[in-house]
Amino acid sequence: MSINADWAYWTYILVDGNVATRGCILELNLEKKWIKYSKETGNSPQDNPFKKGDPRRSEWYLETCEGTYKEIWVDPKKSLILSREEFRAIESGIKPESFIFLNDTDPRAYFESEIQVVSTGVPPKK
Repeated sequence: MSINADWAYWTYILVDGNVATRGCILELNLEKKWIKYSKETGNSPQDNPFKKGDPRRSEWYLETCEGTYKEIWVDPKKSLILSREEFRAIESGIKPESFIFLNDTDPRAYFESEIQVVSTGVPPKK
């Protein structure tokens, strides 16, 4: 079993005051400047009414949204962990200085469909 990073992991999309990235980018249409993404609901884990294993459990934490995006940024360093300054900028909806604006370039093409193996592991014994 392995965990991989790809274009979506290094891409940040500003939409409706949120920044969608990593596993939250569900669909992207550059021609229409449209994105479907997941964002946190803000619901408390302690109040989640669904038990572990229930597919609705994750819906308590994440909602699916869609809209017209404003900007696409990419991290050319392909960082797995952001610096504190980068993280704060993104939380504020501001492009970090080290990131690049992509105007008409598809982030999938920018990263040339690269995939990096982030972690590998041995499945647990049964």
